[in-house]
Amino acid sequence: MGPESGLTQKSFPDKVYEDFMKKESAKERAGGLWMALYNYPHGKVEFAANDVRDIRNLNVTLQRDADVGLSPEGGGSYMGEGRGLQIDTFTPYDQHTDSHFPGMQLETRVMAVDLYRRDARKEEEPSGKLVLFRLSYEGEEIDKNNLRIGRNARFGAIVGKDGDIKPIVIDRDVEDGVVASQLIRRDPTSEKGEAVDAQVVNKFVDEIKVSHLDENDPDYAFVLGEIEKFIDACKATDSNEPTDSNESTDSSEPTDSSEPTDSNEQSQPGQKTAAGRRWPGLFKLFGF
Repeated sequence: MGPESGLTQKSFPDKVYEDFMKKESAKERAGGLWMALYNYPHGKVEFAANDVRDIRNLNVTLQRDADVGLSPEGGGSYMGEGRGLQIDTFTPYDQHTDSHFPGMQLETRVMAVDLYRRDARKEEEPSGKLVLFRLSYEGEEIDKNNLRIGRNARFGAIVGKDGDIKPIVIDRDVEDGVVASQLIRRDPTSEKGEAVDAQVVNKFVDEIKVSHLDENDPDYAFVLGEIEKFIDACKATDSNEPTDSNESTDSSEPTDSSEPTDSNEQSQPGQKTAAGRRWPGLFKLFGF
């Protein structure tokens, strides 16, 4: 069938193309995000096993609502017996001021934590990363007293190894409830043929609540926009890095293509490869 195929024209090709472009955009975004998580300047902050109540509550909530956890030990435990948690904290990718808060420079940075999921044999396997966007003042260092998950670290995404990005929002102290019992009567006028006369609801407060955002939620696009900012900042950092003058070759002198290379030489995390990119295998992972 050619480009002017009657079937093509009569089968809503614009929708097919829209879905195709959406998938390609998501794949490019996922690849860019994984590259940024490895490339963008970052350090590590370690927390002792019982340092931060927020993290313990977040771990339990993720295991309950998203079938993933922060613990490689699994079983609902917090990072295993006596083990701490390591968080990657990245250089701020956005700096700005706000007229409502004069005299203060605001920064947004990414925090990332490894996620794990139990397989069919109930063994823990790496599942991806939890990415959170944290707002702070200029120069603030993250510690156990100011982590504040669900406050200034509310928005983020669960990023799967397969490249799937699921935007989320985390809230604190959310009132919720579970129906303990209810009285139902027949109602021929209702769609289900029944109606609820009364309910007993057990109310409680979730200290940490993780909500998955769908495409119709305005915050869904907001989270994807922050991811794009982070990716763009990483690209800008890479393009501004000076090249090593010792690695350049004189175009007037031919290079010996037969010169052997050391097969034991490997690029280290955080270092450039000869092609000028770190972690090229990530491109293969997403089909680039």
